[in-house]
Amino acid sequence: MKTFAPVFAVLLFLFSCVTVDTETNGNLSAEELFFHAQVQQGQIKTKKDYEAVIALFEEVIARFPEYKAIGIECRYEIAYLLYRQEKYREAEDAFFGILRTYETESSEVLPEWPQILSTQMLSRIEEKTAPKEKKLRPKENGQSGL
Repeated sequence: MKTFAPVFAVLLFLFSCVTVDTETNGNLSAEELFFHAQVQQGQIKTKKDYEAVIALFEEVIARFPEYKAIGIECRYEIAYLLYRQEKYREAEDAFFGILRTYETESSEVLPEWPQILSTQMLSRIEEKTAPKEKKLRPKENGQSGL
C-alpha cells in the first residue's frame, strides 16, 4: 500500500496539468469550448497554465465571433486571468475594453455580469496600483501623530 501512494501522487500531478487539445476543441460548440476553458481555469497552477487557458478563451472568440454574449464572457475571463497574474495594466485595458463594448453593442444581446464585474475589478486594480500614502493617526490626547 505504501508503494501505491507515490505512484498515485505522480499520476495525479500528470493529469492535473492544463492541456489544450486543439483536435478535440475543433469539434466543440461555442458553449462547450467556453465551458471547457472554465473547467481548465479552475486547474491553473503555473504561468504556462494561464497562457493555455487564455488561449482557449481566445479560441472561442476567434472561432465564434457571431456569439457576442459568449465573446464578452470570454473577454472578461481573460481580463480576470490577467488580474490574477498581477498584470494590472493589461487587465485594466481589457476591463475598459469590455466597458466600451457595452457602449457600442446592443445591450439586449450582452449579459450584464461582465459589465458589472469589470467595473468592480477596475476599482480593485485602482486600489492595488494607487500609491501608498502614509496615514497619520492622531494621538489619544488630541496631538498630531507626526
